[in-house]
Amino acid sequence: MLFSQLPDVLLILVELLPLEEATCLATASVSTLRNLEAASRMLSSKGLPGMKLWWHPFRGAVFQQMRECVQPHTLVDVACCACNACHCVKPMALTLETTGTYFVRFHFWAGGAQNECPCIGVVDSSGLRRDRLCKCCGEETSTHHQPWIPSKKFLISCDPYSGKIQACNTPSLPPSVHEDALGDLPDHGTSSRTNWRTEVMEWQTWAHETAESDGFSVGVGMLISNGTLEFIRQMEPLRSDVVERSGVVWDNLPAEVVCCAFLFGFVGQALISLEEFLVNEVPDIIHTESTVHGKVFPWLPRLAMTSA
Repeated sequence: MLFSQLPDVLLILVELLPLEEATCLATASVSTLRNLEAASRMLSSKGLPGMKLWWHPFRGAVFQQMRECVQPHTLVDVACCACNACHCVKPMALTLETTGTYFVRFHFWAGGAQNECPCIGVVDSSGLRRDRLCKCCGEETSTHHQPWIPSKKFLISCDPYSGKIQACNTPSLPPSVHEDALGDLPDHGTSSRTNWRTEVMEWQTWAHETAESDGFSVGVGMLISNGTLEFIRQMEPLRSDVVERSGVVWDNLPAEVVCCAFLFGFVGQALISLEEFLVNEVPDIIHTESTVHGKVFPWLPRLAMTSA
């Protein structure tokens, strides 16, 4: 059935149905299932453009499944000891076409942290793999919430507590490279030319506070727009009205990416939750007078990550 032939009442019904009821209704008959699939595709294309589920969804309730993915929910909740450090990637279930505009905001809390703090970033959607589960999280049974490790594909992450950024398996040079970096690098194609590091200028570091038992919270967002990526930090513990912007850190993202939380050898407790997901709009708070506009240092080469 063509979208234009769908009754308005069906579109309204499908939009209001929760996932469980839509799934149950789809089992009524083949014709009902086909109508639900058509309605779900139409609602998804209008309400959640440029997005899709990267796992195999139930086609009769794609819209409901995508809608659940953009609602506030916990992405990471771990407690890891030194003998069992957490080393994994926890992706959201949606791929985003980077020609669009998305603002994704998370709440981070880390306590008793050792080694690295949790990070946030994106992965080339073609690099997600099922075959390497994190031992500390692998007991989860929901297919689209299991932790995955990216293969040798593009990855960029930011530690919101320090402003340190790393990019791995890059298909091209970063937007700005330190003037002394290229002369000392070996031939193109080696790990030194595809793995880079930088940090946001003048971002105060709160990494030491995460080592305390009561932990430390920070709000962090990502603005993806027309192939570019920017990180945004909210000073929750100090002044919730102050927002710090990194400026564009990458200007040539892959065609489709997945937003992820990264735990690189993490020891301690961490809680990361999705707080807000906006499509084709950005929040007013990042344009206020209290917003601090920053930029990153020129990129420098780094050793290849063993986690990717």
